[in-house]
Amino acid sequence: MQIFNQFSFLIFVIPAVIFGVALLLRDRRTPTRLAVAALLVVLVGVSYAWLRPGAGSGDAEQVQVLLLEPVVDRPVFLEIYSNYCVGCLRSEPIVDQLEEEWGDRVEVVRLNIHEGNARSLAYRLDFRYTPTFILFSPEGDEVWRHVGVIDADAARAAVDRLVVALGDPGA
Repeated sequence: MQIFNQFSFLIFVIPAVIFGVALLLRDRRTPTRLAVAALLVVLVGVSYAWLRPGAGSGDAEQVQVLLLEPVVDRPVFLEIYSNYCVGCLRSEPIVDQLEEEWGDRVEVVRLNIHEGNARSLAYRLDFRYTPTFILFSPEGDEVWRHVGVIDADAARAAVDRLVVALGDPGA
């Protein structure tokens, strides 16, 4: 089931493009219809390249060091995502905004499930579906988890509770 979640964008788009091209070309293959079909394929490719989150901000080894041997004196907000996940695409601008709001108070780390050893680390963190968001205390203890498109208000509240509990005067 995880394969469908992590590749949801492709699972929805590829059949839609095939169906659209088949409809365009079902009666006649005129140059105009061929051009429209080619444009449809190009537009889907461009939209995917424009929307996808891209590479993570940390590889599995760096994330493991942050969580298992804490080297930062602030909370760590971990996003486990896939470049091919529709929910991850929807969450990207929200996480960008949260990262900007939090500044240096919270270490935001993004882990692409398809990079390097990320999958083995994610499974040790009890990862099930993308996107998964986990908030860790500076000591590496998990204090909050959310699976699915992120709710910015819930993430803010979890971080605020943790920062207050840590006694951060900048909260």
